[in-house]
Amino acid sequence: MGILLNKAILTYSTSITGLICCIILIGFLQYAYAGSGAYSLGTGSRVLGRGGADIAVANDAFSITLNPAGMLQIDGRRFDLSLVAGVGTNHFDNDYNDDVAGDPFYFFIPNFGYVNNSPDSRWAYGITLYSPGGLGSSYKLYQPLYEKELVHEDAIMPIRLSPAVAYRLTSKFTVGFAPCFSYTRLDLKMPFTVSKEKVREICQGEIGGNFGSLTYGEVLNWVDVDEYVTKVETKEIDDFAFGFTFGMLYKVNSQLSIGFSYMSKQKFDLEGSFQLDANRQLTALKEIDPRVGLVEQELPDKGAKGYSGNWDTTARFVYPQKIGIGISYKPWQNWHFAFDALWVEWSDFLGSWEMKQKNGDNRDLNAIIGDTSFSADVYQIWKDSYIFSIGIEYEYSEQTVLRGGVAHSTNIVPSHTIDPTGPVIAKDHATLGWGYSRSTYEFNVSYEHIFRNSSSRVSHHEVTRNYDNAKTTLSVDIICLTYTWKF
Repeated sequence: MGILLNKAILTYSTSITGLICCIILIGFLQYAYAGSGAYSLGTGSRVLGRGGADIAVANDAFSITLNPAGMLQIDGRRFDLSLVAGVGTNHFDNDYNDDVAGDPFYFFIPNFGYVNNSPDSRWAYGITLYSPGGLGSSYKLYQPLYEKELVHEDAIMPIRLSPAVAYRLTSKFTVGFAPCFSYTRLDLKMPFTVSKEKVREICQGEIGGNFGSLTYGEVLNWVDVDEYVTKVETKEIDDFAFGFTFGMLYKVNSQLSIGFSYMSKQKFDLEGSFQLDANRQLTALKEIDPRVGLVEQELPDKGAKGYSGNWDTTARFVYPQKIGIGISYKPWQNWHFAFDALWVEWSDFLGSWEMKQKNGDNRDLNAIIGDTSFSADVYQIWKDSYIFSIGIEYEYSEQTVLRGGVAHSTNIVPSHTIDPTGPVIAKDHATLGWGYSRSTYEFNVSYEHIFRNSSSRVSHHEVTRNYDNAKTTLSVDIICLTYTWKF
């Protein structure tokens, strides 16, 4: 009776701990972070200590996030709770800003996972709640039109819940499947630049009066301005999506294992509010060409209420698919080597995506556009990436393990489209780890350093002249603590 009572208490405590983790995770995800693109190298101290190499290792509850087939390597039941803490620093430099440091972004993100593998069954199951990474930056940069420093901020904040099941096909070959339910929120605040051609396309409202059938787009283009700069902010723009992870693990022998991982893409149709402020740009146009002021008198409110409006917005946002293979090799009794190679389809994440605005509340802006709705493309042209991770473990004693690893990611953001709010240029990583294990519990810690890396400076930016001769720089330091109950 005492043993059953203790197990019941432990199961109840595990459930409560998971709920607490969920609440904390949602609260802390205002601080996003990234390791390679918008994905971290891995989840948990064991994986991060090996430089992210885990596809063919997959021997803790966080294996669900990359290769759920590994759950069948776990004896009994296991509950892993980790806390990721770190700080990132970034810099931006262009013709108007001299190596400006962004606000340091601190993040504290808990993750948890649970696995149950009965020794007399071909099946294992588990569940994990985690964040796969994210993006975050904050600057105050000088903008020529506004003649002052403006806030540039972005944050992409994902949460994933993945139940999982694994099945042993043979004594050496296992497969695993983990459906993935995700929530993502996008926050954005920054100047938004629109080309003369796009203004002509968007502003289709006809002026009438003394100006005949001219559209506002045609009138605005009287002015010798190549680009139009407004301020944009999104609020509470979020959505849920579904995807899955599939994995296979084949143990060739006691020394060598080979793993395969596939993570599907997840498509989010984010919804929220979109605010655009064009007051400063319209004031500047009236100062340049008095005819713009005459046109203003044909608007419903004649500019009396300003040129700031709110719209309901939708944005298609894709977390990319990943395909990877891994090798785990133990040449000697106390030594373990792991290698992963991953392909990530970042071109699907931010190639060229569209935001659609509807139900505008400013009558003058609606008249200029010719509708209460409009759409705008966000041009980024990210590239697919390849990530290579190499990890090593040394069993210093029966209870203690030392770890180390390195990882390299190919660059995904072309210099000619990079901007201050997307300095995703993490390339080279180095990690260290230490683990201590007993029969009923385990403690692991890891440290990851993402080396300072800068984009190439280009004289001609393809999105906006404001970012000509721009360069961004990023470095990140991350500590991960993981505590494990084994029962």
